Amino acid sequence: MKLKPFAILSALMLAMLGATTGARAQSDYPSKPIRIMVSAGPATAPDVVARAMAEELAKQMGVAVSVENREGAGGNIAHAAAAKAPADGYNLLLGSSTMVTSVHLVNPQPFSPVRDFIPLGRIGEIPLLAVVGAESRFKTWADVVNYSRANPGKMNFATMGKGSASHLFTATLEKEFAMTGVDVSYKSVNQGIIDTSTGKVDMYLANLPPAIGLLQAGKLRAIGVGSTTRLPALPDVPTFAEITGKPGYRAVLWYGTFVPTGTPPAIIARLTQEVAKAAATPSVKARIEAAGGVISIAPGKDMHEQLEADYQRFGNLAKELGLVK
Repeated sequence: MKLKPFAILSALMLAMLGATTGARAQSDYPSKPIRIMVSAGPATAPDVVARAMAEELAKQMGVAVSVENREGAGGNIAHAAAAKAPADGYNLLLGSSTMVTSVHLVNPQPFSPVRDFIPLGRIGEIPLLAVVGAESRFKTWADVVNYSRANPGKMNFATMGKGSASHLFTATLEKEFAMTGVDVSYKSVNQGIIDTSTGKVDMYLANLPPAIGLLQAGKLRAIGVGSTTRLPALPDVPTFAEITGKPGYRAVLWYGTFVPTGTPPAIIARLTQEVAKAAATPSVKARIEAAGGVISIAPGKDMHEQLEADYQRFGNLAKELGLVK
């Protein structure tokens, strides 16, 4: 069918108007409040990181930046909502390692960490810490390994449930050290830590903030940490990199910022700069460290590579453990 000259002209004018409107929207960015979604509740480590970033971004960009907590389903609720949010630069996600763990427990997967998001960059990491009760027979990580190998299935490991980061990282260590244990699932991080301190369970691979009180009170003992260098707060605790003899070995939870795929490149470039600048401020650094983390800034390209690698790694592990439906 041939288009009449007037119809052709009208189509061209509409296309030009759309392009002009889109360009103006990008040049005026940001012109309204920005939202950061986070998959955890108030006062949790992800929430602390998100709010620290929101405060700095609001100062830098001159608009209100709010944090929206969406808990549940191991983070899948928040991540799926963020993936489906308008890709206009006003919807960000403070994503964490749960993006590549819990998603494997649902079939079909409600979102794709790799396809549905564009990483703006990594902000920080929280090393996982192997803790046992202060009165435990296990004084070192070698004690845990030796006992577990000699007594298959008799050692208990506390986790936050099948497919959780603590479960999958514990399973990773079991594979690394050829040992076996029994997973004891908890709904509450604090209860898991308390039961570890009393000896009800043998070990818990926890992050530092919820464990620090009992560590300082002498009711827990730390025997290994997942960072590549020792923590200033726990200088006598060896890293798993030291223990394994593999300098790059890490067991950490990471945090990064993401936007939905389809966000305009110019806005992505602007947000990438703003996020990196905010993450480097003393205020954000102090609050991440207070939450038990360390600043670990990496560009979007590196974050994307880490996302892909971790998604594949934990997907394979979930299949091996029979967690994939």
